[in-house]
Amino acid sequence: VPIGAILVDDLTGEVLAQAYNSVEDDMDVTSHAEILCLRKAAQRRGTWRLNSTSLYVTIEPCPMCLSALSLARVSSIIYGEKNVRLGSCGSWLSMHNETHPFHTFERIQGGVLAKECGEILVDFFKTRRSNSAHPNKKPSEKKKNIFSRPKCKQGFPGPRLQQLVRRIRDLGGKG
Repeated sequence: VPIGAILVDDLTGEVLAQAYNSVEDDMDVTSHAEILCLRKAAQRRGTWRLNSTSLYVTIEPCPMCLSALSLARVSSIIYGEKNVRLGSCGSWLSMHNETHPFHTFERIQGGVLAKECGEILVDFFKTRRSNSAHPNKKPSEKKKNIFSRPKCKQGFPGPRLQQLVRRIRDLGGKG
């Protein structure tokens, strides 16, 4: 599923990690873009405490991801499209409003490039449904899935998703 995220150090502006949803590739339900960013950034920093960081992601985090982001002490979350099925920042649940004994997000902002983020998901699922509706087609006759491998250099499954996440960062700013 084309969901991408980057985690940025708020003090330096350095991108600490970037990832995309790899649940199907990894056969691991925890391989969400946000979780993978946390893992990479923790290894890079040498600590799981990721204070003074901002996560930029194409869709509103689910409860699992929001909980992990809170535990990792991420400062801000800026996302694109609402996640009406699993969003935890107000679309489905409002976990972001709950007080926590050791961490509260400084900023959560949604709706940054929401239309574009929604379109990338719609395009992905249209292609997926079209191909599954015609299982006997030869691979060359199936619609090309723009999110399929090979990955671009930065680890995203294609330049469109990578560019979208970077634009969310640019437009979301440091607020």
